[in-house]
Amino acid sequence: MQHGRSNVVLIAPHGGRRPLTDPTAPRERKVNDLHTADLTAELAAALDATAIINHGCDRNDLDLNRIGQITRRAPWFLDLLLREIASVLARHTRAQVLLIHGWNVCQPKCDLGVGGVEGADGLRPLGDAALSVDVDYWRTRIAAFRAATATAGICTSVGERYPAAHRSNLLQAFTTRSADSSNSHLRQLAQWARDGRLNSVQLELGIPVRWPGPLRRALHAAAVVAFGGTPATATDWAPRSHRPNGSAPLGFHFHDPEAGISAFTSITPFGAATTGRLLLFLGGKEIALFTGEEPGGQDSVGGLTYAADGDDVMLHFDGYATRLVDADLYLDLEAALAASVLAEIQLDLRYRALAVANEHDARAGRFIGEVRLHDRRRVINARGFCDPGIALRGPGSHTARTHLAASFDDHRAFNLRASDGVAPFGGMVITNGSTEREPTGELTIAYDGDHYTPQRFDLSLRKGTAPIVAYPLARMPILRPLSDGAHARITFGPARFEWDGRIGWGVYEYARRVMPRRES
Repeated sequence: MQHGRSNVVLIAPHGGRRPLTDPTAPRERKVNDLHTADLTAELAAALDATAIINHGCDRNDLDLNRIGQITRRAPWFLDLLLREIASVLARHTRAQVLLIHGWNVCQPKCDLGVGGVEGADGLRPLGDAALSVDVDYWRTRIAAFRAATATAGICTSVGERYPAAHRSNLLQAFTTRSADSSNSHLRQLAQWARDGRLNSVQLELGIPVRWPGPLRRALHAAAVVAFGGTPATATDWAPRSHRPNGSAPLGFHFHDPEAGISAFTSITPFGAATTGRLLLFLGGKEIALFTGEEPGGQDSVGGLTYAADGDDVMLHFDGYATRLVDADLYLDLEAALAASVLAEIQLDLRYRALAVANEHDARAGRFIGEVRLHDRRRVINARGFCDPGIALRGPGSHTARTHLAASFDDHRAFNLRASDGVAPFGGMVITNGSTEREPTGELTIAYDGDHYTPQRFDLSLRKGTAPIVAYPLARMPILRPLSDGAHARITFGPARFEWDGRIGWGVYEYARRVMPRRES
């Protein structure tokens, strides 16, 4: 709790931490909003604001952003909110309430929740939600904040991902929506809102804006300009438009043994949004990961772009990623994010395909270009695949699923999927320029300590052909919920392949349902 003299009240409801995931018995849990507690404290000092900060409570135990949970299990929190806002209103005509949250995309984005969405004619509420800002506040302070963040390279949207319109969202407690509530505290907050004494905004901040670095400092400066002192002159703000694309999923992967770099990258339509991912294995257990999303159909996500250049595809990325020295930590997403640092990455590659495809539209090809991090530059000259089918999915109705893809030269490659090791395999095998689709064979796996971490894959195709052996070089393990309530453990990364005296390079993915522990 911090007390200030301005009319700003800052709230960080998800600043706590959760215990480590038990990978043998995972359960569905939300990630806390890392770095929002310390960021809120910094903003409070700069704005001379009152700050109510959750430093320790796991949102999975008690979610202080949910009105229903607060009224049932934490009425003391409502007491605290009412007392502090009353204190501010005793000194000021109006109060500004800013709720600080985290959005786990590696894009410099801030999504403002005000109970509605933005249209050409301004704000409109979603469903039966109430808007949490008035027109004057929208056209002065919110416009000033958006202008300042845009100048700093931070994209500030309204209700793009988190409109804060749900009845139980804490932001709605600072609107007129609870005027008829049986809870006297909620009725009082609604009365202040009806009297025009409250303007409230939920700020959902992307990873580069929360993690220590230049964009966090830029957000800090924008907040001081917009929410401190006298409101800015009224400004009209034009909503940004989105170009429809409607493109199909597209992905690429390769391993370059000389550069010591492996890459998985994809742009995928997902519901009403488009998601993007770039994962780099940097040697040993070190990785860098970008994830992002854009509304509607887009031809790029954040700094990740694919562009056709004749028969080639140009892959470009210029943006931020989380960099982690031990990919094993990703068995617990929150622990991995907490241990990650922010890194700037540039990637420029040309992909040229061989004239071979399978039913998944996968194509073997070559990648030429470079990858740049702040402390290294690597020239890329590698074989790999354009493969929209790799999506880090679980095993579905099977116990396990395996994906192996490797290139040996321009005339020998394969991209195969197997469920429970049975034949025929999905995919293709290229030998001497000819393609065999859905070949038959057997797959056996040797494990490293458990049944989730492959140490070696032995792939025997039709009789009379040499076996293929794959040795994982690195791994990233993750847990993924399945539709039936169970979880899959997925392990993937670069691999070295041996086939008929030849050495090849590529990637592997192994997904297996997490088997419940037996009680002793």
